[in-house]
Amino acid sequence: MRTMWLQRCGPMSWTALRADLASAGSDCAWSDFGGFHFAPADALPEVVPSTTHLWAWDTARAVRVRIDVDRALVACLNNSPPAGVVTEEAHVRERAGHPWSANDEHVGRPDVPLPQDEFTLLELTGATRAVFVRQP
Repeated sequence: MRTMWLQRCGPMSWTALRADLASAGSDCAWSDFGGFHFAPADALPEVVPSTTHLWAWDTARAVRVRIDVDRALVACLNNSPPAGVVTEEAHVRERAGHPWSANDEHVGRPDVPLPQDEFTLLELTGATRAVFVRQP
């Protein structure tokens, strides 16, 4: 169990989200009708992909994005409390996660080779049970 700081960023346009993630040098993962995708934020599609969630991470934070038609509902888990931003202390359980097992056919394989095929799942404990993702 570790302590991180949850920031509820709220709704953002897809354009604003892409710019924010790219400026932080984030990597992103999402799954859509075309399969599983992994890309740096500056290579995200220009239009909102047909997906419900996107996960992004950089050295300072993990980002969880819920896609709602043409906007993104965004929350960040920060390694340390960012200055000038409202956050709340969050207790987080870390565990290893894999995008799929070898015989899973529910989601397509990655469009590019993953740098690692393991992810770290950051699970909030308490009333809000959201899961954030990052690569170790």
